[in-house]
Amino acid sequence: CLGSVFKDILGNCLATSYGREEVKRCRGPFEKHFSASAASNTLYVIGRECATFLKGLPIGKPVDLQEEGLANVTLRVLVQVVYGEEVLEKYFQRVLDVSNLLQDAVNMFNLGETRLPFYSYLPTKANRKARSFNKAWESFNQFLFKEYEKGRLKSGDGLFFTMMEQLKTHALELDEQEVG
Repeated sequence: CLGSVFKDILGNCLATSYGREEVKRCRGPFEKHFSASAASNTLYVIGRECATFLKGLPIGKPVDLQEEGLANVTLRVLVQVVYGEEVLEKYFQRVLDVSNLLQDAVNMFNLGETRLPFYSYLPTKANRKARSFNKAWESFNQFLFKEYEKGRLKSGDGLFFTMMEQLKTHALELDEQEVG
């Protein structure tokens, strides 16, 4: 059921690929981003973001961690790993805006609606929210790639730019929807 929910929300993409051959086809070219050293580097990013978050908390009074932005720590780590530090610094507010659409879609799917095969084609509020998120996320990714092509963003070592280069040169057997 969880796979079906994520596929409805995120569409047909790397994150929702399943089955040994499908995962190998989709994620194989990006193995360096899923290696032990990549995981180790991510731990450093997690530590840095947690430390920054803790430094920003008021001292000596009760704190509502949700209001202080605890959820943003995870999002900041994901943005840095997927897109790189430059995107994190320049465009995090845009990521937050798109992320809010994702949360709205997830909340709708968590209501316990029936998961029938044709469900994603029905004109429901949940499906409209999922499509809205997909459109906004695709638009954001296209914006980033245009910024990159125009030289306003460096590729760094983010997974996104590795995928975009592979897609641009037709080096993969993936279509734009799967990568985005």
